[in-house]
Amino acid sequence: MLGVSGGRSWLPIILVLLPILAHSSAFFITAEGQTIGRIDRGIFVILVAYSALTVLVVYRRRFLGRFLALTYSTIFALVVGEILLRWMVPTLRQVGPWPPVIRTATAADTMPGVTGPIRVSVNRLGLRGPDVRLEDARIKILCVGGSTTECLYITDEKSWPWKLQDKLAESLGRPVFVGNAGRAGHFTLHHDYLLRHYAPVAKFDWVVVLCGINDMSILLRDNYEDRRREVPHETLIGLSPVYYRNLAICRGISRWWEIRKSDNIETVVQDAGGAWIADDRQKRRRALQARTISDVPAKFDEAIARYCRDLRRIIAACRQRGVNLVMMTQPTMWTEKMPPELEALLLIHSPDGAYTPGTLSRMMERYNQALRDVCSVDKVDSIDLARLLAKDTSVFYDDCHFNVQGCETVATIVARFLVQKLESRGG
Repeated sequence: MLGVSGGRSWLPIILVLLPILAHSSAFFITAEGQTIGRIDRGIFVILVAYSALTVLVVYRRRFLGRFLALTYSTIFALVVGEILLRWMVPTLRQVGPWPPVIRTATAADTMPGVTGPIRVSVNRLGLRGPDVRLEDARIKILCVGGSTTECLYITDEKSWPWKLQDKLAESLGRPVFVGNAGRAGHFTLHHDYLLRHYAPVAKFDWVVVLCGINDMSILLRDNYEDRRREVPHETLIGLSPVYYRNLAICRGISRWWEIRKSDNIETVVQDAGGAWIADDRQKRRRALQARTISDVPAKFDEAIARYCRDLRRIIAACRQRGVNLVMMTQPTMWTEKMPPELEALLLIHSPDGAYTPGTLSRMMERYNQALRDVCSVDKVDSIDLARLLAKDTSVFYDDCHFNVQGCETVATIVARFLVQKLESRGG
């Protein structure tokens, strides 16, 4: 029986406390080991405010009935809103690196080797690639990386993961699916999180990882901890161990925030055709005039050691999920002495200046050597793309992004490697 104190039932007090108890229980069950983000801090502020109001209304019983009515009508409205959002905006319940989308544009004249229409399509798995059932493919490969895997300004069929699919299918005479999970700005911790938490990973035979450039960018901006905290929110749309992060309402707020913060210096607003690139080249030139940087950052050795640790997280994740792994070094157009016409195509700059191409080249080589060393010690297959590609507009349209011919070349190299592996294993 419910207790009575002074003729007053405890039932209203229990009903007031019930939302706090339910949330706290669910949070501590699901949030262990998770980093704290903006949504979590917002929920905490709401919880503190609700707790303070609870103390007030329990002390002043005459407000208890109104507070109960307000509390449960708000909960009811949130439930109804959640149902409507999930029905009206299906992508808010989609789990994957991308929401399903089809986008078309025309390439701007800012990218040597990229012209004409650009079509970007994402399938029901949240991957860039044709919409297929995984069960129908004999060989399944997942490409993971940042923007150099994403190939945002290369039309679907000419992006290197899609070309890889076509080349493998032709060489092997079997149905092949290559899914592209690349996302601009993602670095090794995003890749590790995706490989651990994206459910379809275990259905793939191979994972191909191209990384390094965004880890180096994080060093230049010295924002590793800030980026690390955002990994769970940025990697997979609609997947989090914390129960409320999976709500369509919270995910809608997160998307709104991402759009709102797009003028931040860490975020590039990428229009569909790539016209922004000319503006970023101007920013680099101004940054060079403000401060030309020729020395590596003070925390460089620390960053390389951290990169090695994070690469081993990726290796462990793939072994845990039972998939074969191939890691690739990051090619760039940077050299010690670049021709002026190529240097004019560079974009990368920092808030307080810009690094010389030679300095960038030396730093990137250290990252690539770290990957070679980790793969050698841990006996992981690797492809040294950085040493196999030309450093000019036959491959790149800026610092590191592949043009159409570059994608063709990358796909050929990776296909040749995988065919040899599959044939040697009888796969």
